[in-house]
Amino acid sequence: MPTASIVIEPTYPAPHGTFTASIDDYSLQSQTTSVTWKINGSVIASNNNLRTVSLESGEVGKNTTVEAILGLNGNQSMTLSKTITPLYLDIVVEPQTRTPAFYLGRGLPSIDSQVILRAIIGGINISTNDLVYTWQVNDKVIEGGPLRGRNNVAITVPRGNSFIVSLRVTRLSGEELIKKPLRIPSVEPEIYFYEKTALYGINPISFDSLNLTGNSATITAEPYYLALGTYNQPTLLEWTVDGKKSSAPTDNPYEITLARPAGEGRGTSQINFHVRNLTQLLQGAESRLRINF
Repeated sequence: MPTASIVIEPTYPAPHGTFTASIDDYSLQSQTTSVTWKINGSVIASNNNLRTVSLESGEVGKNTTVEAILGLNGNQSMTLSKTITPLYLDIVVEPQTRTPAFYLGRGLPSIDSQVILRAIIGGINISTNDLVYTWQVNDKVIEGGPLRGRNNVAITVPRGNSFIVSLRVTRLSGEELIKKPLRIPSVEPEIYFYEKTALYGINPISFDSLNLTGNSATITAEPYYLALGTYNQPTLLEWTVDGKKSSAPTDNPYEITLARPAGEGRGTSQINFHVRNLTQLLQGAESRLRINF
């Protein structure tokens, strides 16, 4: 039997987003002579006799009913109806990189570090296990294909200043539910130096030059955006003072205590710190500072 329908693009619009509604009446034997559009029962006069209209969706999870009343040859009519339920897809990015406890910003991914991606869908009450997730990083599909129930995955950050994560969610029937691309920045790990005292702990103001006013000072090297695995088990971690390797405390190798040279007047020392994963050479950083005494 010849039928007609309303085609929505995208099928599940984002909340308060724009979508198009089009009439598919090619199988009808009668010719469509007029079109009247309604949204939730209200006529949109400005869209009369248009075969494709641009509309705006409502709040997440709130149904919007789109109707098209077709006038046909012979004074006949047909009413088409489609219900739209806006969905929201959020991809939560959890970089497995380190930042100091006092840092007020968020961690960022760095090349060869791990990132956990979590998908959160709002506006629909359906079990995660009844959905199929196709994750893609740049042009590569994770694990080679769709993954049922996998609303979270762990990836290794590729090379480059940024990368694109794409997610397509479908029902078990194959019907596309929602999709979203997301560009994620990738940065290089960095090292900043801070002074630590027994009374106040770490002073959260970094420096690259320190005037040694007392007999000694404790310096902490704080890596930013270094992979947690590299931070916890680096294959290279080294302090050097004026080009000579210096031992660091075993309880915290990221700290070093510097003493004023005995019997010397004014002078300077160059301090260098280097941490790296030697099997993933881009996972590492080094920096230097000057001590004035």
